[in-house]
Amino acid sequence: RPEDPSASDGEIHTHYHHPNETTGDRFEFVHSATITWDGRYMTVQDETGGGGTAECDGSAPEGTPPGATSDGFTYIYERVDPGEPAPPPLSRYMIPRPQGAEICVSHNGNVIPTMTGYYQTQAFYQGGNTVLDFTDPTRPREIAFSDPTGDAIGDADSWSTYWYNDHIYANGGLDRRGPTRNRGLDVFRLADEDGDFFRTRKFHHLNPQTQEVEQTVGDDGSNNNPTRQPGDGIQ
Repeated sequence: RPEDPSASDGEIHTHYHHPNETTGDRFEFVHSATITWDGRYMTVQDETGGGGTAECDGSAPEGTPPGATSDGFTYIYERVDPGEPAPPPLSRYMIPRPQGAEICVSHNGNVIPTMTGYYQTQAFYQGGNTVLDFTDPTRPREIAFSDPTGDAIGDADSWSTYWYNDHIYANGGLDRRGPTRNRGLDVFRLADEDGDFFRTRKFHHLNPQTQEVEQTVGDDGSNNNPTRQPGDGIQ
C-alpha cells in the first residue's frame, strides 16, 4: 500500500517518501535498510534495476551534469519514532569508483558495531565491496574497498558484504562470471594506515537481516546466553 501504508493495519508508523521528488531523485526498488546499533540513523539501499544494470558512474552531488550516477544510491536518514513526520535524507552514497558497463548498484550490507562513529560494509555487485564512514551522516565517504578483477581467483560480483566479529564476509555466489571466474566467498580484515586491525564489539551469532541486538558480547568475552560461552565451539 505505497500511497497510505497505514490504511488497513491501523498501526502508528512513519512512511519514508522518495528522497527528492523535485529533482527526480526517487526510490526505484528499495531492497534493504539497516539501522545503526544505537538506533539513531537508518541507511536505505535503492537497488535500481534489480541488480542487473550498470548504475555506478562515480559519486557526485545531486544536480550534477549527465555522466555522474543518477540512481541506485544508499540513502542515510535520521530514524524517527513511529508517527513522527518523515525526515528528508541527510545524504546519499555511491562508491566513488566509476564501473562503466559493469553490473553495479547498492545492495546488502550491515553497520559495524562500534562504540564511536558510524561505519557500514556493503556490496555493490560487480563494483565489489565498500566500507563507508558516515560518522558525519551528511558526508559519507569510502574508507576501504575490494573490487578484485582479473586475479587468479576470479572477478567481483558481490551480493552481500557483512561484518561479523572483526571480519568482513563478501558473498559472490551469483554465478554470473562464468565457470572459472566466480569468486565464491571472500573473507577480509580491515586495518588502518599503521596496519592495526579494526576491532569492534563481538556477537554470539548474527543474522544481518534481523539485527538481533540482544546477542552482543561483552569486552571480557562473556555474553548473555548462559548456555553458550566463548570456547564452547560451533553450534
